[in-house]
Amino acid sequence: MPTIYSLEEECKLSMQLQKIEQSAASREEANQRRIAELEKKIKDDSLPIPPGEWIFADKSLDDHVIINPDTGQTMDLRLSVHPLMDVSLDGKYILTTTDAQQSLCMVYRDGRRKIIYHSDAVIFNPLLSPDNSRIVFTSFPINRGLHSPSDLFILDKRVQPALVDSGVKNFTPQWSPNGEKIMYIKERADSDDIEICFADRNGNKLGSVTSQKGSGSHYWQHYYWLSDYYILFRDKEGKFKGFSYPAGKEKPAVMPGEVLDPNFPLYFSPDRHYVAVKADCRYHEEEWLSGYQMQIFELVNPTYSQMVCWHLGINNTSTICWSQDSKRMAFLHEGVLRIKDFREGKKDRHIRIGGNYSLRHWLPAERK
Repeated sequence: MPTIYSLEEECKLSMQLQKIEQSAASREEANQRRIAELEKKIKDDSLPIPPGEWIFADKSLDDHVIINPDTGQTMDLRLSVHPLMDVSLDGKYILTTTDAQQSLCMVYRDGRRKIIYHSDAVIFNPLLSPDNSRIVFTSFPINRGLHSPSDLFILDKRVQPALVDSGVKNFTPQWSPNGEKIMYIKERADSDDIEICFADRNGNKLGSVTSQKGSGSHYWQHYYWLSDYYILFRDKEGKFKGFSYPAGKEKPAVMPGEVLDPNFPLYFSPDRHYVAVKADCRYHEEEWLSGYQMQIFELVNPTYSQMVCWHLGINNTSTICWSQDSKRMAFLHEGVLRIKDFREGKKDRHIRIGGNYSLRHWLPAERK
């Protein structure tokens, strides 16, 4: 039976609703004013990014370069922004944070910048959805740090962000390959228990699937979308395991966790056709090799074929990134940029560029 309110009660409820709406409108108005103020202060002093494909890399938080994957040419990139960035699928801009990591900023190839969202908290690790229509990011109070409870948001660039989860440690969100879902790690402040949680692209929670008591987030640094419906993760015992989400979806023909070293992160190509991994050397071709190897495997082949095995010696500082078309993989080791090229008729390249950088993202050529 519907609740019947008196006229006085209806007036009170109406006034409360108006206050809520006015408060939301006031916050949005203040946010837009702050963005307008920041836009005026921003100096478009970033060096323009030349046409073509470039790899973003850095030596430190304040030392950024771009590297041409064909020639090895390096250029300084003057960016007063945080290096935790993402790149657009069409190659037109990079997404990063500025204003003490309180603003989401788009930096275009010509050096122009545009602030699309400002927060009173610190914004961390913004990631574009595969179609670039949405952004997922975590946020935590200023002066509290990454180990404090954090909020998780999904931002449709046309509206205010949707709150996905809050009140606990929510971190390392990842988009599914088709961009329909995110998964993220949830660790409660009062225990060491963690979960892998899911939400749809609009921020609606879909539930959690896997939970391990007392495992701690350090056991969950390695978890991946193997497909749109299958997740690979490292369990408490340090072994790779998998599950489907939603339950009942078909298991992939190839399970890379059965042979890969779980102590090292996996680097999947965007189309999940290949995976690259650094690993401890094993007995190889009738001799023992000390140090590390770089291995690339083809996942679509049921025999799980190893495509590449490069010996890295005892230096484990190399970093990896894939082109967005999944046809090339780059890694930098001891000043040499190595490009594995899977395109027909193309050869692998080893280019000495000098210096050791951390490779971040592969910016594709701008599409008109």
